[in-house]
Amino acid sequence: MFDVTIAYRLGPFGFLHLSHLPDGKDYPDAQNLGLLDQLMALKWVHENIGSFGGDPRNVTIFGESAGAGSCTMLPLLRMSENQTLAGGKSYTYYFTPESSLPIVKSGHSIELASVFNHPEMTADTGRTLDQTFAKTMRKMWVQFAKTGNPSLSADLSPDGRAKVWPLYDLKQKQVMVFDENNIHPEREASRKIVDWDRTYFLTKYYVF
Repeated sequence: MFDVTIAYRLGPFGFLHLSHLPDGKDYPDAQNLGLLDQLMALKWVHENIGSFGGDPRNVTIFGESAGAGSCTMLPLLRMSENQTLAGGKSYTYYFTPESSLPIVKSGHSIELASVFNHPEMTADTGRTLDQTFAKTMRKMWVQFAKTGNPSLSADLSPDGRAKVWPLYDLKQKQVMVFDENNIHPEREASRKIVDWDRTYFLTKYYVF
């Protein structure tokens, strides 16, 4: 298995909509340049990964934060038939363990120390998360990278219990909830999600 990371244009250089300008028609792709960069990177992987020992017919894309958003948007662009053979599957999760540090709570990205097996990195978490929970997260991430499906059978799950991660779709909107004591699927609507980008300054929570 090989891991390839890419760079792409950010902010206004990659996502600035110009259609409202008098000559906006001359820049039809301006708002999608960052995603088109990613498509070119995937094309490079398809054409060159074999030279590194990889399989160009078995490429899984994944991301966290903006990377996850990119994975959701890429199937909407002009992808070739080979690039869409996987069917555009999408898996979504909510991470609920809270940091022991004041006001951080379940801040953005604090799960990464667990996913990448660096429990000593507690600058954001303030504490070491439950090890079985952390190991289960890593197993699911690896399973997704290997198979395109993060679900775990009982024999693969660190706690011996199967974890079935539902596909996310616009009708059911099911997500996997990463509760430190109970990893389980749930309807998104039952989570009562708050739009932190618009409200964190009212709550004194720091989300990053």
